[in-house]
Amino acid sequence: MNKIEKIIDEAFDNRADITAGTAGNEIKEAVKSVLAGLNDGSLRVASKISGKWVVNQWVKKGVLLSFALNQNRVMDGGFTRYFDKVDSKFSGFTQQDFTDAGVRAVPPAVARYGSYIAPNVVLMPSY
Repeated sequence: MNKIEKIIDEAFDNRADITAGTAGNEIKEAVKSVLAGLNDGSLRVASKISGKWVVNQWVKKGVLLSFALNQNRVMDGGFTRYFDKVDSKFSGFTQQDFTDAGVRAVPPAVARYGSYIAPNVVLMPSY
């Protein structure tokens, strides 16, 4: 068990007492690390091992904890607005960021931060 996994597991066991205001920096950074790993594809909530899907529980717990650590807020989404806890994957992306990622996003495609989109993917309109 790595350090982040241990922090996530312990925090999840105490999730009833965790809010954005009560969680310490260690928990916030661990959750942030999980979401970043999911976002860049280095972590997965589930992996296919020997033909069977296996859930990486600590990663799933990190995602669930992120909802407790973030408040709903207004977000601009081009021609619309959202009221949510999770930023868009492409929030703040520049043309160079899209080029570097090798991703094409067709309007009005939607993906949340923490979702991995592989290079050469064309993300079609989605809701």
